[in-house]
Amino acid sequence: MWSAAPPSASPEGWSPKRSSLAGISDGDAKLLKGAFNITTVGDLGRNPYFRTASALVALTGGTE
Repeated sequence: MWSAAPPSASPEGWSPKRSSLAGISDGDAKLLKGAFNITTVGDLGRNPYFRTASALVALTGGTE
């Protein structure tokens, strides 16, 4: 869930903070910054570890 919609003129430049996502607290944001140098939602989406995890979940049908 986003806290605000991206600007329609320049979506590439839109890079909300991690805390814009539901469930990411300020403490979680600090841990992401310290562990993975993630400071924006874009960083989170482009991070190779999170991309790999997302791909594995997709390949297994999203079940545990």
